[in-house]
Amino acid sequence: MTKMLLDQFEIQFGLLRSRIKRIIIFVNQIIDEEGAQPDNKLGYTFKNKDERLAQFKKISSNYFEEEYEPSRGNGFSKIIDFNLEGTARYSNLIDQECLNVVRDNIDIGPKEKFHKKAPEGETYSFSKPS
Repeated sequence: MTKMLLDQFEIQFGLLRSRIKRIIIFVNQIIDEEGAQPDNKLGYTFKNKDERLAQFKKISSNYFEEEYEPSRGNGFSKIIDFNLEGTARYSNLIDQECLNVVRDNIDIGPKEKFHKKAPEGETYSFSKPS
């Protein structure tokens, strides 16, 4: 149990350090490239807000930077990565044919359903299409 918790902390800290590293580089890049100007109300103002928000969304997702990946002794093995698509999402452990069968025979609803907590008294479930 102790090893499992230590491994989990190593994973969480690695993901957090990776994300913080990317965000610091991103913020410094905005300040250097655009000369972001201090704004008393909002902190800083900068150009290309929509483009920057899309970049921020990408860099703030969960993935390890090379120097923060779990150590070899860690019991972690990645099975699913929602940052990827197709069979790569499942570490190529599932064939495309199997994914097609699941997609065609099970209605799992919108992806967003499974990334948010269900409202009080409501549950989410899998169902076969009629």
